[in-house]
Amino acid sequence: MRTVAILLGVLSACLPNVHAGLEWPTKEISQKTTLGQETADVEFSFRNTGTKPVRIVSVTTGCSCMAATPAKELYAPGESGSIRAEVRLAGREGQMDKAIEVVTEEPDKTASKVTTTLTIRLDIPQPVIIKPRLLYWKPGETPGEKEIFVTLIEGVTLESWLCDPPEFEVQQEQLSQPGQYRLRVKPKSAQQPANAMIHLTVKIAGNPTRYDVFLSVKPPGTSPARP
Repeated sequence: MRTVAILLGVLSACLPNVHAGLEWPTKEISQKTTLGQETADVEFSFRNTGTKPVRIVSVTTGCSCMAATPAKELYAPGESGSIRAEVRLAGREGQMDKAIEVVTEEPDKTASKVTTTLTIRLDIPQPVIIKPRLLYWKPGETPGEKEIFVTLIEGVTLESWLCDPPEFEVQQEQLSQPGQYRLRVKPKSAQQPANAMIHLTVKIAGNPTRYDVFLSVKPPGTSPARP
């Protein structure tokens, strides 16, 4: 029995420790951003739990909107570090997942290079909800009035709207709930094809931002739009 124990000890000393190397407390971070926030900053920490230095070979992101960098390249046994990432939020809203791929050289592990995927989950406010974003009158359809509903979250204001070109009659109505509007839209003529956009300008964190709604009329005798 003693001989077996000695042999097992020798073998364990010779084999690489598959658990040693960079240890990540978490590989996924969720963050809820605020209205008008321009960037989201996230930091993934790690520690070298192995007996040999670990080298960070590369850090890559899957989006040009994000940058990620380590503080340095080489980490000694027992040393801690982090990967810091910055995500630019301009023009983005809703749920967004972004990945960072970290490739390392970890001598204490069997593979010569180790790939670790870090995930950032962002919840970005949706300041404006417009339903629908397209109004379409089919060939032969009575050119009646149709409606667009606009909902603004707190802190966002509707500054103006413009129908371009002015081929449609548009009336704005503020509803009983704060930040809710209804646009009543009607073609000026159903005998001629017409395409236009309603440009809605809202102010988000003091910055004017434009949203577009598409309008289209097909007069009798024209082919209906393909789905």
